[in-house]
Amino acid sequence: MKGTYFQQPLEFNVWIDGESWYQGKTISGILKVKNHGAELKPLSDVGVKLAFAQAKKVKAKDAECFDISTKAFFDPSEAVAQGEEKELPWSFTLPEDAHITEKNASQYLLYGTSEGIWLGGQLELNILPHPFIQSFFEIFETFFRFKVKELKNKKGLIDAKMVAPQNRDYANIKSLNCQIKHSDSHLIIKYIFKLKKIDYLENEMKMKEETQKMDFDLSPKDYLMFGKDIDQTKVEAHLRKVLDNVVSIKKF
Repeated sequence: MKGTYFQQPLEFNVWIDGESWYQGKTISGILKVKNHGAELKPLSDVGVKLAFAQAKKVKAKDAECFDISTKAFFDPSEAVAQGEEKELPWSFTLPEDAHITEKNASQYLLYGTSEGIWLGGQLELNILPHPFIQSFFEIFETFFRFKVKELKNKKGLIDAKMVAPQNRDYANIKSLNCQIKHSDSHLIIKYIFKLKKIDYLENEMKMKEETQKMDFDLSPKDYLMFGKDIDQTKVEAHLRKVLDNVVSIKKF
């Protein structure tokens, strides 16, 4: 991924290794600064920042829209002369619970000077759920036909709105939110089911809803094979246990 921004007399070119990145992985690249002017320009306030922001606030150019998590700058003694170009190699390791890219919000790489947010360039980054979380959702869909409709960030977890398959086994499931994160090699999972239930009150049949929540803390031995690869069999067994508990609730 590349970006270019001009703030006369300086030209900023940023290169990022890759097009998308998983939670917990490293984003790295190089910022190049070229001086097209006649005067020596200090680089003490030039660098890159990693920040999270809501898309609507970025579009409105809200001065407070970016929540900066980390940054890298040139050494305070650095300067760039007329016609000269200097480079700043940088790298940021994403936290395991880093904000992922969603429909209305994303991580951004800001580059240029620190004089003002909008006096530099911004690149929207595509941050994906941790690979183990990606595999978890794939197993959920492959074996049980539950599909991820939407992903959001919620209080340090990924909130996945899931759609149940259209069959009799799961007819009582109105909705499912699976909230998940990878932390210290554990998978922290919260299931929030909204269930349909037929109730009889004063000889009248009515449809009502109830919420069922289940929390799990899966250690590596509960979902990994040899401590490094997702264990399809273990994850499938876990999901089957969760769903069996839900569908076993009497609908009548």
